[in-house]
Amino acid sequence: HEDWRYEDLREKSGPLYPLVNLFGIHLFPTALVFFGCVPVFFSMHAPAPMGPLEWVAVVFGFGMVVLEWVADEQLWAFRKTRTDGAEFLQTGLWAWSRHPNYFGEAFFWVSLWAVALAGGHGPWWGAAGGLSMISLFVFVSIPMMKKKNLARKPGYAAYISRTSSFIPLPP
Repeated sequence: HEDWRYEDLREKSGPLYPLVNLFGIHLFPTALVFFGCVPVFFSMHAPAPMGPLEWVAVVFGFGMVVLEWVADEQLWAFRKTRTDGAEFLQTGLWAWSRHPNYFGEAFFWVSLWAVALAGGHGPWWGAAGGLSMISLFVFVSIPMMKKKNLARKPGYAAYISRTSSFIPLPP
């Protein structure tokens, strides 16, 4: 099974798809992951006992991984039991955010910078990785999903009106 976004990019780019595939699907995300890991490099090359702020950042990072995992598990369970392809998940974490899994992943990357910064090892520009991940989700992935879901899922516009796009907020 191929991700629908890749199929969509293939359709839209036509003969240029090999370039879109190389740069947009492979190299660009790899560069984002690299920049997201730069703070880890600084933290690991300046070993010292972790202070309280570093531990807060570590716990926050683990919390984001758990948030992403729970959201993905909820989505997986929903997809296994739904009877109509036009249905969409609106309960659990998905009542609080239309993309809680994206939120968890993006802020995991921010937590890596926060750990380095809290330990005095992270340069200010180390935030570029986490901010890039947030930008990728907010300005690319979420708008693509929104457009697709509005076209295929009745009731999705109402869901948008009552549910935060990215940041989990009470329904």
